[in-house]
Amino acid sequence: MRHILAVCILLKLAAFCAAVAASGTAAAKGDLNRQGVELADGNLAFASPFLNIPELAVPLSDDHKRHVLLGKRQAVPEDFVIEFKHGVASGDPLHDALIIWTRVSPSINTIPIHVDWQVSRDPSFHIIAQSGQTLTTSDVDFTVKIDVRGLIPDTPYFFRFLSPSPASDSIISPTGRARTLPAASAIKDHLRIAAVSCANMPHGFYHAYARIADHARAGQVDLVLMLGDYIYEHAPKMVVSGRLRGEREPNPPRITATLADYRTRHSQYRLDKDLQKMHQEVAMIAIPDDHEISDNANSQGAPNHDPARDGPWGERRLGALRAWHEWMPVRPDISRDLFKVFRSFQYGQLASIVLPDLRQRRMLSDEQERWFHGQLTNSSAQWKIVGNQVLLAPIVQQVLGFEIPLTSDAWVGYPRSRTNLLRLMHERKINDTVFLTGDIHSSWASNIYLDELQPYNKMSGQGSLLVEYVGPSVTSQSPTADQRWLSKLAEKIVPKFNKGIHFNDFYRHGYMVLDVNRDRARCEYHFVENVKTVDGGSEYLGAVLETASGSNRITRSFVA
Repeated sequence: MRHILAVCILLKLAAFCAAVAASGTAAAKGDLNRQGVELADGNLAFASPFLNIPELAVPLSDDHKRHVLLGKRQAVPEDFVIEFKHGVASGDPLHDALIIWTRVSPSINTIPIHVDWQVSRDPSFHIIAQSGQTLTTSDVDFTVKIDVRGLIPDTPYFFRFLSPSPASDSIISPTGRARTLPAASAIKDHLRIAAVSCANMPHGFYHAYARIADHARAGQVDLVLMLGDYIYEHAPKMVVSGRLRGEREPNPPRITATLADYRTRHSQYRLDKDLQKMHQEVAMIAIPDDHEISDNANSQGAPNHDPARDGPWGERRLGALRAWHEWMPVRPDISRDLFKVFRSFQYGQLASIVLPDLRQRRMLSDEQERWFHGQLTNSSAQWKIVGNQVLLAPIVQQVLGFEIPLTSDAWVGYPRSRTNLLRLMHERKINDTVFLTGDIHSSWASNIYLDELQPYNKMSGQGSLLVEYVGPSVTSQSPTADQRWLSKLAEKIVPKFNKGIHFNDFYRHGYMVLDVNRDRARCEYHFVENVKTVDGGSEYLGAVLETASGSNRITRSFVA
């Protein structure tokens, strides 16, 4: 019965993909030449987000195929203009590969656009390492995503895109920078990861992104880890706490519910210059949380989803994930379970980066739990860094006998999954595991323990099984409504239910940097002065916490 249901779901989703593609996406009628299809095949935006579910790919429309056949290259008016308004980005680096991304903004959106791409060892592009040609159309919102292979491990590269124009030789995109990962067997001494999450555009300016770009250009950040809530689905009336107007107002001005809505919202966010600056300077590894679809979303639905207003949940979720796939520099992967995006990366022998997908009805299915536990148990790297969507540390679950809704948005709301994880850490004696967490719009640094396995000593930290660092939001309103006095009150309450807490802050916005070497993992909390003003982007170091290798607990801390 499950197999029959799965087939039915796939058939419906395939039908949905066909319906949303611009100008129709029916299979080419007759014996059309494969030229346009082959060009489009190199653009991963057309591909299915999941390699083993080809039904979710978006094919070229018949009109676009005919234009390629008849027009050869761009057969367009002389006043036709192409721009790269959304900048460039890179992501999902491997030891021999990088994803590079851009979006073309043409003055005429009814024709396919040819795009050339180049990857070079030097910023002047005198030494071309790899290059190619692809196609983009309105079928994929004119996004371009290339999986560049055959690169050298642990090597910096520059990349750019070019598109022919009647008015000039070509239009050239900004130049991006990225670095391949070291080979799995490489001995590395140092890694710095900037971790970000929760960037609601109307809540503030993206100063954190600008500062990360500065550090990356100076060689002080190797990767960006996006822990989710890259965009928000909110309507204007849902934005509170000092909402910024003008270009930061939600576009479209309603809850995002369709593929077109999510594409428009991604486009709005990617026009932000500070976000573009960060993407241009450093590769990103990203995982979605809930707001990329809807608040507190899981595979079965979301509390705020209204079918009468938003349409069927399955179609909305598919549209949101397809837009995320088109607009983010992520690589299509094997779907071990429908619509799960969990995956891992290895940074030489120093660190593995593991990204589970926790936005499922059960948090972790049996299959994903086996995969996740296997990544922790079998990793050959010293440090296991987990990009974690929701809070692992203890949190108050009931007040006066009433369950707090927040617990469904944290590991404590799924005690079986949480206990299984901590029992694995204890029984297999897995050392040097660090969770980097987003979602909760506040900063927490905690030893993670489970008294029933091993009593925890609050003074010494003995009994801790791993360390979790939770990062502040880039802009999104804090749980204390961005009120300093409420933050101070909350900071006094947290230790009453979390014995392992070493630092927490419910007021400031910014990002974390995890600095890892052979001896320790150090988390730096970088805060910006004021996300509500254009000139509030100066930053300062608010806290530094370390866990010594083999200790599985916070061993040093400095809080400003």
